[in-house]
Parts: sequence; structure tokens; C-alpha cells
Amino acid sequence: MSRQKLTGFSFVINIYEREKEMLYSSANCGSGKTHSMIQLISINKNFYNGKVFFVQPKKENLLESEIQFKAKGMTPHIIDEDHLTEEMTSVAKGLYSYILKRKIKKTDVLLVTHQSFLKHMVNMGNITNGYHVVFDEVPQESFGEFTLSLSTNKDILLKYIQTAPSKNQDFFVLKPIDRVQMNTCMTTEGEDEINDKLRKFFEKLLNEKHYTVEIRKDVWESFKKNKRNGRNNVSFITHFYMLPEIFDNFLNVHFLSAKFEESDIYHIFKELGVSFVEKELPKLQYKEHENITHTFIRYCMERDFSKTMRSYKCLNQKTIIQNILDISRLNMSPDDKQLLVLNKDMIDGDFKEYKLPQNSELISSYVHGLNGYKHIHNITFAASLNYRNTQADFLHDRFGLSYEDIDKSFLFSSTYQAICRTSIRDKHDDSHRLITVPDYRSAVYVQEVLGIPDSRVSSLENFMFLPEQKQSGGQTKTHKQTKELTELKRKTKNIIISECKAFKDFYLDDENRFRINLLNGISTYEVAEYIDFKEPEDILDFFENESKFTSNDKHAQGRLAWCCLLLSDRNEVDGKKFGANNNHGYTCLMFDKDSSETGEDLSFLDCASWFRKQGWSFFMYETYSGKGNFRVVLPLKHVTRISHT
Repeated sequence: MSRQKLTGFSFVINIYEREKEMLYSSANCGSGKTHSMIQLISINKNFYNGKVFFVQPKKENLLESEIQFKAKGMTPHIIDEDHLTEEMTSVAKGLYSYILKRKIKKTDVLLVTHQSFLKHMVNMGNITNGYHVVFDEVPQESFGEFTLSLSTNKDILLKYIQTAPSKNQDFFVLKPIDRVQMNTCMTTEGEDEINDKLRKFFEKLLNEKHYTVEIRKDVWESFKKNKRNGRNNVSFITHFYMLPEIFDNFLNVHFLSAKFEESDIYHIFKELGVSFVEKELPKLQYKEHENITHTFIRYCMERDFSKTMRSYKCLNQKTIIQNILDISRLNMSPDDKQLLVLNKDMIDGDFKEYKLPQNSELISSYVHGLNGYKHIHNITFAASLNYRNTQADFLHDRFGLSYEDIDKSFLFSSTYQAICRTSIRDKHDDSHRLITVPDYRSAVYVQEVLGIPDSRVSSLENFMFLPEQKQSGGQTKTHKQTKELTELKRKTKNIIISECKAFKDFYLDDENRFRINLLNGISTYEVAEYIDFKEPEDILDFFENESKFTSNDKHAQGRLAWCCLLLSDRNEVDGKKFGANNNHGYTCLMFDKDSSETGEDLSFLDCASWFRKQGWSFFMYETYSGKGNFRVVLPLKHVTRISHT
């Protein structure tokens, strides 16, 4: 491992030989992440030595960055369909030529889109070994689902694929039986109807170095029993996820993204063994959104909005999506412009069935970081980007993500990114703004991330003429949060963070910190690992992700957490039991919320009601053991020290 100091970073970058360590910088939208990174590359051109790939979502991003790099004295090169020379007959050949044939200058920077990088550059082998990769915004292809309508033609699939063990006992990994035979199905689009349905699925299976495809065991077994034209046939539903090995042929990778810690790729890669190291970017425009004193949030309904709801008829005989579009102009003058975000299928489809609001400019929900809309103050986010239940359940069951984290990783992050296309991107612009989102849960997230007070969040549901909420005949999903539960969690979390700051007054080993101990198996006298936290927010993140340190195996190391400050060497203390004599003091109490009389689990709201009556602050988090099962954490306002008398 080599260690090199970069000008502008507060600590060194470690260049590891094939260890799974990746860098990331996370900051608010519009704070200047891209500009700051361009400045860092320019200042440290001797370090990068002309071997850096700058990867961005769209061609328009590349053009903006090209201007900024040139202004810093760098030599940017764009290679895409619009920037091919006569010698470059394709993007792939252009990339090979750039890497192998050019005379390298320290000022060189290659600018490529996400699509070009993932399609061509990850497959170039060892010729990219010495190159740094800066990935501006997270790739969209990190996770996805395939639902194939071939349930009556199961033999077509069973002919080509086989199962292998997954790291999760409830899933199979899918692999090709014969790669050569599977490649014969990769015909030109339009040539074969069945192959057209299989192509993207087979592409991921054939690219097993970079992606893994998994299927639930019960789905696989049921699918094999499908009968031709049977009434109860099971759909073939699989999920794919990107592997960290996709970046193995590069020196390192550095992600730039707002809320990177909430992204799918962060959660999945961490579960697959990647160690992420955060690098703070210098000279950002701001760390918090402060130009929001005249910003208002409106939401259209209390219930969760979904793609299937768009066409539901309301009591005024209009569809739900049409009513959202109509009320988006409430309290705006005819001259007020707004940005409008819709699902891609609506943008690509025929707008004749929809009446779009006046003075509205359509923008994509795809995260791109462009600055071309900073003159527009208002925005309506009318897209439904929540994962299907099957996708959310896969992330929950396979990787241990909470359903709240899943919403944040896709729906909420896209909403926030779209909102930051507006004038809120300009820290000097504190204009009157109207942000309209489809549902309450989106409003709560946007309110928290922007720092908007409750007085400037309002409901437009009275203008929606909503029908009675449809009740599903199937099993009720327990992970959807009610308005009361969402509001309660948000407010109590903020209270807990403020009260946990008292931990900063406690010193352990001459360092100011809060410690949690992971116990070995079910024993109460052996500590497997110490985890120290610097900020109260980190403590809550730890509690919210209990599945990361717990297991259904009661003898698994590190399964249990003990929230206290342990003596640095417990062996000096007599006694084998892990109890009061082995602790400096307690910083919080954690316990199950079972009723002492009946042994039954109380509901979140029942438990919360009792604590509020006592005037106690608390935090509750979902455990690994199943949806709807919570534990309670009570922070102590001051560390409770233990007497050894």
C-alpha cells in the first residue's frame, strides 16, 4: 500500500493493491462538488499524472466540465458519439485509442458518460490499471429487476440457466449452463421476439464478473412447476446487482454524490465487503441549505403515491395524476414558471390524454447535476419512482436494508435531486418557492433535508377529490409508514440527537467518545469488538441498521450490542459476568418493548404514547427479526456512572 498526500484533502489517499476500498465525497446538491473535484484534479495533476477518467451522467455534463477543466489549464478530452474523429469509427475504438496511442500529458483528463464507462471501459482489462476514476453521481445500473412473461414457456429458460448457492439461504444465484449456447440468443433487436425479451436478462448473466443475478428459492421451485396455459403459473422474477469487481481494473474509484450514504450502491457494496472512505471536498459553496426562508412545501395526499395510482379516477372524474398536474399551479401567477418531473413513460408517451399545466418545463427525473434551470423557482415532482414491492423486499431480505432506507435510496433521493435543479441551487437566491410533491412521506423527507419548519409545509389533499383508498385482497404490507408514525419518528429522532450531545462531556481513554460493545455470541462476559462514535447521528444510524450487527444465529460473534462504557481491560476486574462492575457507566438503555404481563409485542404507537406521557425522549428501530418488530432506546441525559462500593 502506498500513501500519497493530495493538496486540498485533509488527509492522505491510500492506494491499495486490489483491496476493496473506495472513496466518496457526499455533499448537498448545488454545493459545488463537481467544481471542487475539478479544482482538486487540476491542483494535483502531478499526482493524477494524466490518468484520470471523469465519468458523468449526460453529454451536457461533459460539456460543462470541459469548460471548467480548460479554465484550470487542463486538457480535457470528450469521447462519445458526438465527439468522434475520422480515425474513431466507434466510441469503443476511440477509448482504446486514447488509452493506448496518445502521448500522455499531466494535464490530460478523459470525460465520458456513465453509459460509455459501464458499456466499454469496465471491459478493457489491464490497460486501465493505472487510471483513477471519478464517478460523478451514482450509476443507475447498480440494482434492478427482471420480470419475464414466459411462465408458460419455462423450458426456454430452464434450457439456458442453472442455480448456484447464494450467501443468503433464501435465494439462488443464477448462472449460464453454457455461455456459448446462451450467446446464440443475443440476436439483433427485432430479429426474434423471444430473444428480445431475454436479451437484457442474459446480458447480466453473461457478465457475471460484474453483476450477480439472484432468484428466491420458492419462486424458482414454483416456476419449474408451471404448466402450459396454467391458471396459477408463477412469474419469473429475478434481481441483479452490481459487484465491486466492476472497478477492479482501475487504480481507485471516487464517487461524488449528494446523500451517497443513502444510495443502493453504498448499501450493497458495503454488504459485499467494500470499505468506503469519505473524503471532504474543500471550498464547497455551502454545507446546509440556508436560502430557504421563503420556500414552501405542499403535498397532494396523505397516502403513498404509486405508479398504478396515476390512472385511478377521483370524485371529480379526473385521474389522480391529472389532479396533481392541475393543483400544481395553485397560488402561482400565470407568469410563474415551474419545473415538472414526470415518469419516463409519460414523457415518451402521448400527452393527449393529459392536460399539462401552463408555463411548465419538463425535466427528467434522472440525476444529472446540470445548472440550466437555476432561474426557475418552483417545481412539481409528479413522478412515482418507488420500487415495486418485489424489489424492496429483495433489498430488505437479501441485504438487510430497512424499508425506510430503500425509500431514501431511490424515491426520496431523486425527489431531492430534482428540487435542487431550481433556484435553490444558487445560495444567494432566497426567492419565494413552491415545491409540490405527490405524498406526505416525500414532503417529510424534503422538509428534513432542506430544513423547512412545519409552518411552511401544507396539504393539498382537499383539492384532490380522492376516491376511497383501495384495500388489497392480499397480505397487507407492514412496512409502509403511517403519517403519525413518520412524524413521530422524525421529531423524536431530532430530540434524541440533541440530548445525545451530552455524551460529548464524557471522556474515555482521554478521548471524547461514545462506545458500544459487541458481545461474542450469547455470552455476557466477553466482548468481541468495540465501536466508537463521534456524533449522535452516527449512534442512531447504528441502531437503525441493527441487521448489520445481529443474526438469527444466537451464537454468531458480534450478535449482541451492549450500550455502555466498558473498562478498557475487563480482565483486571474480578468476576466473569458482564455486569455493573465491568462498566464505567451507561449512556443509554436499550430493551424490547414486550408487555411484562402478556409477553405480547406492543405497537410502536402504544409504546410511544406511554413514553410521551412520562415526558421521556426515546428512539425505536426495526430489528433484524422481522417487519414490525422494534426495540426501544432511551438516551440518558448524563452518563450514569457505576459505583464500585
